[in-house]
Amino acid sequence: ADKVLLQYAAGRELQGLIEALPVSADQKTKLTNKATELAKEAGGPKPVGKENAVPNATATDLSAAICTLPAVNLITPRGKHNISIFPESLVFTTDKAEFTVPCSAIQAVAILDNIPKDTKGRVLMFITLSKGCGVTVGKTSYDSIVLQTTADAEMSVAVRDGATLAGAAAIVLCQALGMAGVSAFVSPDPEHYTSNKGDVGVGAIHKVNPGFLFPMPAAFCFVESP
Repeated sequence: ADKVLLQYAAGRELQGLIEALPVSADQKTKLTNKATELAKEAGGPKPVGKENAVPNATATDLSAAICTLPAVNLITPRGKHNISIFPESLVFTTDKAEFTVPCSAIQAVAILDNIPKDTKGRVLMFITLSKGCGVTVGKTSYDSIVLQTTADAEMSVAVRDGATLAGAAAIVLCQALGMAGVSAFVSPDPEHYTSNKGDVGVGAIHKVNPGFLFPMPAAFCFVESP
């Protein structure tokens, strides 16, 4: 019998069940050793790693955030997320999970407020991430995050120093990102490209995904249809 297991009532019961199994002495020893390892791990400090992550839990202390933007609609990845702004990172949380975007991984934020054929006044914020930055949600890795609001949406957010960000949601989002150190904001230039219908983007398909392509002076920006 293992003395670690014998310290606990459940351990003693488990040891008795192992001894009663119709298996060889060697197999009983292996089972006892594994049970002992499990008991030691359960009682010791939890190692950091994805295999030890607690499902449906957030790990970051959000009380230290500069501010938190509530229920922001994301297209990529889908769903409403709270966005907590820290000096060097953005933490996206839902009731079930969280993921962090280091500001050092953000290459640019494209503000897209003239979407072809849009009748709802949508405003998209396309956050481009550096390749291999390690932003992963579940089993999916992302090289961009896309936020969505509307031109007439308003937002008011309390800031840690006692100030308040208030006004058009798109502007408040940009101000909050600026507090995290993000400074590379871009938008389509009508003088660079405008279609004969007055749009600064055109319909396009990337792989099998329909969306819009926005030509810009230094790059092309493709976003899936909202």
